[in-house]
Amino acid sequence: MNLLNRKLLLTIIILTFIILVLTPQIYVNSYTEKDVSSKLYNVYSKIVNIYKSGGNVSKAVNMLNNAINDISMYKSTNDTKYLSDAMNILNNVEKMLPKILEEGKSRVFWGNVYMGTSIALIIAFAILGYLYIPRTFFKTWARLRGRNKVIIRKERSKKKSMIIDQEVWAVILAIILVGSIFAFTQAYMSGKVIEPFSELGLLGKNKKIGDYPRNLVVGDNATFYVYVGNHMGQPMFYIVYVKLGDNSTAIDPAPIKPILTFERILMNNETWLFKVNLPIKKAGLNQRIIVELWIYNTTINSIQYHHRWTQLWINVTST
Repeated sequence: MNLLNRKLLLTIIILTFIILVLTPQIYVNSYTEKDVSSKLYNVYSKIVNIYKSGGNVSKAVNMLNNAINDISMYKSTNDTKYLSDAMNILNNVEKMLPKILEEGKSRVFWGNVYMGTSIALIIAFAILGYLYIPRTFFKTWARLRGRNKVIIRKERSKKKSMIIDQEVWAVILAIILVGSIFAFTQAYMSGKVIEPFSELGLLGKNKKIGDYPRNLVVGDNATFYVYVGNHMGQPMFYIVYVKLGDNSTAIDPAPIKPILTFERILMNNETWLFKVNLPIKKAGLNQRIIVELWIYNTTINSIQYHHRWTQLWINVTST
């Protein structure tokens, strides 16, 4: 092999190595924010359906929140590495979902079997009790009081003893039966939400009610905490918009762009408390900090206003 051919071969090897090393990086960083967000909403919708089928999706929800954090980091740094990390998380969650679904279906099936068996046993014991308890009770009573003096009546008493009256025992056993079934039903329905609702509230910088920012100077941050609570009976994808308007700004919702956006998926009965540092850039009296709660609606596959909002009034001076 002459020197020219060796140089050509070495060049080909180096180029091949460079292509092999850089191609994965090029592929990973080819994701756009829209691609990742679309994937996030799609996986979230699947998680909600699996939750309704009885699946334990808490781990999957935690992973989705990590993906949301990565997307947020991309927005603040413009580093596409965060998009690739988020997409990898979403792909891993999607792979987990079939197993979670099967486990959920199995849990619901055996839960229904347990419930049905328990109710059937209660009914069976109630019937057996109705048939045999009065007789057994009377025999035991007669055995214990068999040596008592017996008075023979000339006429049969018209009053029937409540101890051996089958109607009395039927009422007692019916009460026990209804009470037992009610107790099982309450236990079964304990995780169900009859009136779903979400909570939205504001706390001051010390996480207390009342110590809110009131009088600020241009360049200050309005610091406060936002509280969100999920009692909707399923995992909820919440989006909190923080907007800045004035006393002429319409509300519910305010038709202005948000200055800050916060996103998180909450499990049912889970709460979320986070800190907000809102930069104040212009002076003005009666400025209104508006906080709105939005959700991703899986029925319409779109972000939707959740009809919950709150506000803070501030006065801002130039010095």
